[in-house]
Amino acid sequence: MDERTGFCLVSIITKTREIGDARKAFKKSKEVGNRKSRLMVTDGLHSYKKALNSEFYDHHRA
Repeated sequence: MDERTGFCLVSIITKTREIGDARKAFKKSKEVGNRKSRLMVTDGLHSYKKALNSEFYDHHRA
């Protein structure tokens, strides 16, 4: 967490670009920020959408 701006920056380098790799980054951002980010900037990889939904949204809640 940047104390001056309040922005959380997570950068993880992986050998592959799969959903599991994206989930690692999102999980780390939750740990650092203690909540879901309001804004996320990515390079548009399709795996991010699935990983974001898996990591931040509970599909079993009524």
